Amino acid sequence: MGIFSAFSKRDPFEFASPLLARLEPDTIRKIIIWLLKDKVWKKQRQSDEKVLSTTVWSRKFPNPIGIAAGFDASGTVIDEFIRIGFGFGEIGTITLEPDKITKRAYKLRKDEAIIYQTSGFNNIGSKKASMLLAKRRGRKGVVGVSIGENVFNVESIDEAERDIVGEYDAVIRAVAPFADYVVINISNSYMESLAEFQLKESLDELLRRLRLAVNIATPIKTPPLLLKMSSDINNEGKRITAEMLLKHKFDGLIVGGSTGTRPETLVSKRKDEPGGLCGKPIMEKTTQLLREMYKHTNGQIPIIGVGGITSGADAYEKIRAGASLVQIYTSVIIHGPMVIKKIKKELAELLKADGYKSVSEAVGADINKGS
Repeated sequence: MGIFSAFSKRDPFEFASPLLARLEPDTIRKIIIWLLKDKVWKKQRQSDEKVLSTTVWSRKFPNPIGIAAGFDASGTVIDEFIRIGFGFGEIGTITLEPDKITKRAYKLRKDEAIIYQTSGFNNIGSKKASMLLAKRRGRKGVVGVSIGENVFNVESIDEAERDIVGEYDAVIRAVAPFADYVVINISNSYMESLAEFQLKESLDELLRRLRLAVNIATPIKTPPLLLKMSSDINNEGKRITAEMLLKHKFDGLIVGGSTGTRPETLVSKRKDEPGGLCGKPIMEKTTQLLREMYKHTNGQIPIIGVGGITSGADAYEKIRAGASLVQIYTSVIIHGPMVIKKIKKELAELLKADGYKSVSEAVGADINKGS
């Protein structure tokens, strides 16, 4: 019996929220993972309304809301997220060798936001990740894998001789046979090596080699291959990214994530701390970028919208701006994992109010209406 079974009819996160509100974001994340392991939310799962179902990449999703990469980087409780009501999950970011980083974060409580100060990926490495994914074969739920480059576990490598694209290549070959989709993560604009991939020639070579790598690793059943882009990309970078995605026949794009910019609406005392801003204040910025990328790709590439979603209305706005699926992270830290129930309920009501029978009917509605 779980240690919190006495609270099975009440969300334990809500019960402990006064205490949790005082803790650091990563401590809260670890507590949530611990509670998920203990299955404290298993009785709160409800069936999804039919209007929330959608099909992307020939895969059926019971609802379009997933848990973003980074929350459960090592896949410890990814199946529990799906079990309590998330439409899909994403583990990682996975690197070739295990990496350990020191993650410093500041919670902007009044803004429902977090500033993260990190430039690497804390994870178990590609070998263990592939073993974990192999073990969950046959289980219900779509689980994708975000992949990236090692940052701190590279002391013995001569930077001048280092092949970062080769690292991505090796990780893909390890995890692709067991992943429902694979994400090439170049979204962290604070990593100097990733900033290079905003250039046309570098991005062209990256996408070419990784498209080849995933095709070789999975010749019979190739998982969808996605790119996760930076929120701070310039206008030329947006155009180049769309052009390269279409050229190399990528299957999807993740738009959003943290930003180095600071909206004027921030009111918290630590708003000017350096690092990547996540949460409610970046909703407008990431949704505008989503609209632009939907237009640049002519709606031909499914997009996962990330950044600032705290309600069903936010999820609906991203869907109407061109997102086929969405992901959340910061709202889970602030409101707990059962925020998924609230978001789904509100999203279903909005879809039905506008006469839609499924999520897919609403994708890009605002863009298509204006064209």
